Parts: sequence; C-alpha cells; structure tokens
Amino acid sequence: MAVYVSRKFHRWMRECGVVDGDLCRSVLEMTQGLVDADLGGGLLKKRIARNGQGKRGGFRTIVTKPKLEACLFVYGFAKGDLGNISAARELHCRDIARKFLSLPLDQRKKEIEEGAFFEVNCNAQVRIPV
Repeated sequence: MAVYVSRKFHRWMRECGVVDGDLCRSVLEMTQGLVDADLGGGLLKKRIARNGQGKRGGFRTIVTKPKLEACLFVYGFAKGDLGNISAARELHCRDIARKFLSLPLDQRKKEIEEGAFFEVNCNAQVRIPV
C-alpha cells in the first residue's frame, strides 16, 4: 500500500519531528483496527506519539482510511495546540483526499513530482511495540 502526505502535512512533519516510520506504524495499526475516531466520509483521526513520549499528549492526524492501494495523511496537529478540527477544516481535508486518491496513478505521480504531495517510504519493516 502506498502512503502519501500532502505538502502542508509534510511541512508539519518536519517542524514536529514526525518521521516516515511514525506514519507507517500508524497505517499498520489502522489496518489492524486501531483507530481513534472515524470522522466519516473516509477520514479517520489517528494519534501519533511524540518522540520519546506516549500518544496521550502527542499528535493527532487526519488520514484517509487505509485501502488496498493508498492512504493519505492530510492534516496534523499537537493535542496541546488544538482540541479538535473545525467542520470547515474537516470538509477541506475530505476534499483534498478525495481529489488526490481519485486520480489515476500517472496523475498522482505528476502531483508528487510537482511537490503537491509526497510519498512516504514504508519499505523498512515496521513493528508495533508490545
């Protein structure tokens, strides 16, 4: 399964120290049914731990439901900065996700080449801590 992030999410990742492995681990958890909230319309809210800390005080991400071919992280925020996203932001996230994931593969690649989206490297084996 391909994992993608929007340009805004990619910038947020760099600022917060979230790495590809964090996202890959989250996708694996979601495929096993570990989801924090189903926002409807194909969007989920998923917690990501801060580096060296737990998920409780960590980050929240808005991500599409993992499907066979792809998953897209659209928005991220620290729990301390924002309790939840607004209805307008949720609608915007849903729109971005729907448009990107409905593109044919060659058009997705073009969007990535142009820097609008980034593909996450999940080639390394990701394990869920026990």
